[in-house]
Amino acid sequence: MAKRIYFASLILWILLLLSSLVSIKAKDKNEIFPEVVRQTFNFDPQILTREEARQKAVEIEQFIKVIQSDPETYLPLLREELKKDPGGNAFSNVGSLILMSLSNSKEDLQLILDTIRRCDFRGTDRSVYFHMVHYIGRQGLDTWPAIERILDDPEFVVFLADGYPPLDRTSSVVLCLLVLDEDQYLDRVIQRLETEEDPQIIKILLTALAYTVTEKGEDTINAYLEGQRFKELISGDQDRLLMEGKKHPSQGRLPRDQPFSNSWQSAQDRGNEEITQNFRTGFNTLELNSPITWKEYAKVKELRRKKAERLGAQTLPEIHYLTELMLTAFHSRKNS
Repeated sequence: MAKRIYFASLILWILLLLSSLVSIKAKDKNEIFPEVVRQTFNFDPQILTREEARQKAVEIEQFIKVIQSDPETYLPLLREELKKDPGGNAFSNVGSLILMSLSNSKEDLQLILDTIRRCDFRGTDRSVYFHMVHYIGRQGLDTWPAIERILDDPEFVVFLADGYPPLDRTSSVVLCLLVLDEDQYLDRVIQRLETEEDPQIIKILLTALAYTVTEKGEDTINAYLEGQRFKELISGDQDRLLMEGKKHPSQGRLPRDQPFSNSWQSAQDRGNEEITQNFRTGFNTLELNSPITWKEYAKVKELRRKKAERLGAQTLPEIHYLTELMLTAFHSRKNS
């Protein structure tokens, strides 16, 4: 009972403090704002009761309204607090979302990236995190450090919308990577693979390399699967987590339990003519030669990037199919 009275009194005090921010002088706002942030977000969402969570939501909504009422005054203050934020609380996410809603500058997007990387997933909506990283990547920023947070979280899952299939960790990582330029992440994926010990993460990294459909990606996969580290890993892996039949992704076999890969077959197995016809049926806005050749590679790859930018129920199967076409074009050059 005493805790509830204290919490209710604290909420009332913070709401009064937030209300006062609107009317006080700018100099005083500079002094009060850090305390408002501390008091507003000094809580653990894991231990709040339902009523406390409802009251806290009202308080945070008021905080957002105050900043939106005078962005010229409050955005500089918000930026300073985000720079100082150690992470591990709701302010990382809420403050970043507020800043993203009011500014799209490269500097602010980079600040948002730096901030959300420090967030604690126990109190963070992973779907919100994914959408922020995916959006910032589409603006051309280097999001690999934030993508690594997804890679390292075995419980990462994203719920897009009602009726849309959820994204697991592999799908989330690959979608965030596909909106980037390959030179932003290819070498880093390879570097991570060289030292990674977790079989599930290794599988994700190999899948990411496979979806680049590049000479460097294929060579890395071949070298890894033929190396001693891979042999040591699978020797203790009763479920054979990595590759069915030890075939590498560029040969058309990706992990069967990954949404991206459920229907993956080698493009050559079905023939260029059939793939070309199927592609034209589903994507008749893109003119392709028949059979598909290396000349089509860049065109299909660009379309795949655009598909990865627009998230929807058909995004995964479309990206999967376009990757098959890239694979056909890629091997047509090697086999010519």
